[in-house]
Amino acid sequence: MSKLNKKGFTLIELLAVIAILAILMLLVTPQILGLFTQGKKNTFAIQVQSIYKRADEEFLAGAFDPSGGKRSWCHIAGDTGDSLNLSLDNVMSYKVEINAATGHVTKLIAHDSTYYYESTAEEVRVTDINNETVKDFEDSKKITCTP
Repeated sequence: MSKLNKKGFTLIELLAVIAILAILMLLVTPQILGLFTQGKKNTFAIQVQSIYKRADEEFLAGAFDPSGGKRSWCHIAGDTGDSLNLSLDNVMSYKVEINAATGHVTKLIAHDSTYYYESTAEEVRVTDINNETVKDFEDSKKITCTP
């Protein structure tokens, strides 16, 4: 009797391993893509918070100015010069308004090509800006700056 020297895997074993890997990929891929999306939304929310804080700083710095200081800022993505001197890679458009009497931000709108944030209230708070309040951007929500 000759003894067969069996080396390697059978075709059935290889197909079973490939099927198991495919099922695992189908289960894991949406979760990984969701994490990337969540990270992008968080980044956008942090950028909007920095716009809020910078506008607040500019208002406070101008409050001691006899002319009353600036009360609104607007920037369109792609324009040269940023009214708040922020380094947001020039892809974000925003509009901020502050009530001169109270010093509160009353309007904050910001968008890039993917996400959008808008809040108009007697007082907009920086803590209101988070990934739950960030929405998907639609072209109809583009910001226009009027002089």
